[in-house]
Amino acid sequence: MTPDFNPTGETESQQTASPYKRVRARGVMDGLNGKFSNEDLSNIEMPSHWAVPWSDLMMVMMVMFAVMLATHLAERDVSELFKKDTNPQPKEHVQPPPPKTSLTQPQPQTDLHSDQTTPTQPKVDNTKEQSENFEAKPAALAKTEQGAIPIQDILRLSKHLVTEANLEDIDVVLTDNQSVKVSVRGNLLFDLGKADLKPEAISFLQNLSTIIAANNYQIEVAGHTDNFPVSNPAYPTNWELSSARAARVARYLIQFGKLEPGRFTVIGHSFYQPTVAMDSLANKAKNRRVEIIITRLEYKP
Repeated sequence: MTPDFNPTGETESQQTASPYKRVRARGVMDGLNGKFSNEDLSNIEMPSHWAVPWSDLMMVMMVMFAVMLATHLAERDVSELFKKDTNPQPKEHVQPPPPKTSLTQPQPQTDLHSDQTTPTQPKVDNTKEQSENFEAKPAALAKTEQGAIPIQDILRLSKHLVTEANLEDIDVVLTDNQSVKVSVRGNLLFDLGKADLKPEAISFLQNLSTIIAANNYQIEVAGHTDNFPVSNPAYPTNWELSSARAARVARYLIQFGKLEPGRFTVIGHSFYQPTVAMDSLANKAKNRRVEIIITRLEYKP
């Protein structure tokens, strides 16, 4: 039996193969025989492989990370450059010379509770600082040069002293001749018919002496009584009683504050200068008073 005509030379098994294999085998044979054409190439189905797109993705990611790294390094270099420009090295601080001020001659500071004196540093004539210092520590106000504290500050400090002491029987006013008058009324200083200081008034007089010590003005201490008749060996009349009370207050201020006695003038008015009519016991108590007047006249020994 004559075999069938087989122009391609394929075997039976090759002929029964899949069309894809047949086309591929035919293309190979045609290529070997020089019969390969574009029409035949377009009919060939080339298989796709996962490694090709994966390699492209990896290449894109590597380029992206390289760009990100270069951008980050460039930003860090620029930020460090600006940091160096905005934060220069600190320069050595040069202390400016102290301003020239007019200094007063140092005076010894007197301790009000002892007889010892300690030298003080030269200080600038600054009345405002002296006033604030007194408000913080009234008993620490030291003696200063004559007329150092203005009369308005003396008035304010005296009122502040009365407010802190919470005393109702004390008036502090500015008189017509610009003097500060501190009037202590009633039985705050003395009992009836006596000239001995009461313990309630000691603290107030001690603090008041610090204000007087801060200036060099002349001081007047005037005693006033009511119209009750007085008749005893110590005080035959109200003249002696009013004068004794004024002298007792002045002497305590001088001793405690170590003040110059020549600055003080003691006056006794008896009951002849009342502030209110003596028609009741309350008014009589208001007229019993001791007035401490800080004048505007400087003391010149």
